[in-house]
Amino acid sequence: MLSAVLLLTVAVLLFTAYSLQLQNKALVQESSALKASSEALASSQASVIASLELEVSRLNSSLASLRGELESASKSNHYLKSEVEDTISRLEAYRLELNRSLEWFKANAALSSSVPEQKIKDSLRHECVKVEGDHCTLLLGCYHLVNSAYYDLKYRSDISTSSKSDKIQSLSEFLDNRGGDCEDYSLFYKAEHSYLLSLCKGKDVSLEAWVPGEGKAWVNFDESWYMPNSETVLLPDGFIHPNVVCGEIFDFNTGKVGGHCMIALTRKEILSTKDLGLLRGAPLVEPQSGKYMGLIGADSGIILLESTADYKEPSYIYMVVTDNDLFLYSLGDGWLSQSSLEHELYSRQLELVIAKR
Repeated sequence: MLSAVLLLTVAVLLFTAYSLQLQNKALVQESSALKASSEALASSQASVIASLELEVSRLNSSLASLRGELESASKSNHYLKSEVEDTISRLEAYRLELNRSLEWFKANAALSSSVPEQKIKDSLRHECVKVEGDHCTLLLGCYHLVNSAYYDLKYRSDISTSSKSDKIQSLSEFLDNRGGDCEDYSLFYKAEHSYLLSLCKGKDVSLEAWVPGEGKAWVNFDESWYMPNSETVLLPDGFIHPNVVCGEIFDFNTGKVGGHCMIALTRKEILSTKDLGLLRGAPLVEPQSGKYMGLIGADSGIILLESTADYKEPSYIYMVVTDNDLFLYSLGDGWLSQSSLEHELYSRQLELVIAKR
């Protein structure tokens, strides 16, 4: 009985030892697997850390580059802002200059109520206009004789009137200096014509000028003045609005083609560059005499510039002065007006002010 118990005990101990051995072996294997996993994780972490360190280094390099670019951009922006402010300032100066010019032409578009100019108006009204019922007649040669016979106004160069090579006189300066050059005469003649035209408001208007002939063209209504070797010519109906036109055209004083200004009469007032076509076929009058020079175009040989090729013509118009604006022909840009340039400058100035903000 004792031997059986002992054998059973030994068997249990042997089984227990064997089980412990198996468990130990399993633990060893598990420990080995955990170690391998740990080593793989450590290797993976090291790789990630190395990649992160490389990325951080790249980002630091990019950050330094961006800081440099930002500093450069800041300096450029400061310079650009200064340039924008300078441009805005220059645009404003140009606009003010254009406005002053426009205001000057507007102020000298009509005879004023000053004593000298009022005397001119009284003489013109007495000698040069006749109103009968619904009809009004203006004698364009009369203005010259009023100016020369009554007020001794003569052609005078800019050097003699202002000691400058090129200066447009105001109406009052023209009277004070007893005359001026073709530009001054044209502006003064336009103002005289506009005054008489205001007396014909609401009536049918006829304009009479003169051309060379074998008779006498009477240039005032009591027929005490006439142009010798001339005859009267009636201008086309409806062409009554005066405009100063200047260019390389016939010069009354020299008898040659050169820088000169005359009066062109249109059916309607010219208000924009789109209206300049009204000048085609318009009658031309020499303001220093009231002589009819023909129609703009083939009749007179004087053209209105419309393309760069037009400069090839011997006689052409490149400047137009109305009561409210000045129009100039620019090679490549065509016709431009001071009012449109002023508006464009204002738009550019406004755009820059908004962009600066």
